[in-house]
Amino acid sequence: MNKRLLLIIFVFFVSACKSNDSHMDSSTKQATITSSNQISEIQNGWVQLSFDVSASGDVENIKIIDSYPAGRFDDEAVEALAKWKYKPKVENGVPVKQHNLKVQLDF
Repeated sequence: MNKRLLLIIFVFFVSACKSNDSHMDSSTKQATITSSNQISEIQNGWVQLSFDVSASGDVENIKIIDSYPAGRFDDEAVEALAKWKYKPKVENGVPVKQHNLKVQLDF
């Protein structure tokens, strides 16, 4: 299974559990809140990438410009962008390569 699916399943099971705050002290409650916030941060982020589009419309030369959280979604973003297919740019009736295009993928 991929990491994202496992995380979704984990969050589902954790959210399905009912807690009784009456027996928790304040430090336990704070730890629970912090853990929930950390899980939320892991599920959200973005990756900015640069790339070229070949004359045939394939994505090439993918580079990560920036990401948040750093490194968390980089592999998934590169993998997704590598599957994209573009209609190539045409100059004087001839398809040409495009360089240094940019995109941000949000997670």
